[in-house]
Amino acid sequence: MNLMNPLKIYLKQQYPPQAHSRVRVVGPGSRELDNAESLRLKARKQGEQRAKLLERAQKAFESGNLRLWEKLKKLAEKCLKAMEKFNKKAKDIIFRVKNKGAKPGEVDLHLLHVPKAIEMAEQSIQAATSKGDQTIRFITGNGKHSKKGPEILPALQEHMGG
Repeated sequence: MNLMNPLKIYLKQQYPPQAHSRVRVVGPGSRELDNAESLRLKARKQGEQRAKLLERAQKAFESGNLRLWEKLKKLAEKCLKAMEKFNKKAKDIIFRVKNKGAKPGEVDLHLLHVPKAIEMAEQSIQAATSKGDQTIRFITGNGKHSKKGPEILPALQEHMGG
């Protein structure tokens, strides 16, 4: 990422304070967020199915059944594409809902998976730079929705070289 532009980037863990992850989100966008979570569940199931297919494909290859190996590999590829499609739809919904009515120069990344948060941060930086904005603030969350704690903030800091 080229950070040689005059854009000042701020990383903030949480704004505004959010409910604990065990509390269901209600209000504007809650149905959309439920839909995004449903899409993520579908993506996880596709990933699990893909892993099983690849395991079966490996066994078919080892036993010399190349026709079955090829068939299973193609099915695994379809699962991968479906998983990516579901995750992209979920990312788009989450980003849209979390940033609806956001203050100018603020971008809410929490609830996104780390790779998608980095992707959206890069896109937001490019958009802010092209508009001539002076600052951008990323809201990353406190890690309440993650078993590992905060993930987006450290990943962005590492990605941005700081």
